[in-house]
Amino acid sequence: MYKTKLPLIVTFNKTDVVSHEFAVEWMTDFEAFQESLSSETTFMSNLTRSMGMVLDEFYKQLKSVGVSAVTGEGIVEFFEAVAEGAEEFKTTYLPEMAKRKQQKAEREAKAAEQSMQRLRQDLEETGGKKVVSAVPPYVRHRKGGEEEGEEEEE
Repeated sequence: MYKTKLPLIVTFNKTDVVSHEFAVEWMTDFEAFQESLSSETTFMSNLTRSMGMVLDEFYKQLKSVGVSAVTGEGIVEFFEAVAEGAEEFKTTYLPEMAKRKQQKAEREAKAAEQSMQRLRQDLEETGGKKVVSAVPPYVRHRKGGEEEGEEEEE
């Protein structure tokens, strides 16, 4: 969908009992959706009305199919939608995923190179000598008491 670029198919089941056309109309016709909510005065209907424009854009990207397992109605359309979704996956999602992986690898390589540059710079500045950390003594791990040259403060 939006973030992942994965194809999504909305499948309405049991269309032999209740038709899915009203829902498809709401998904494709913003005015029909708003009209259906006009008689409602609940908080949810107000919230849904205010989200209507966002939902309108969201629904434009969806494929929808009505299916009845009893009558077999919509099965062909369902498999056609799945085939289209698989093709969309191959042409849109996989290239996008490869691009993201490449960008991540480039970022990691750049970070590794920067880390190596800092290490080289530190080695040049110290001449390869041992460097004493500026970490306070109460943070350092001590074995068997005080370090050499340090006296316990009272």
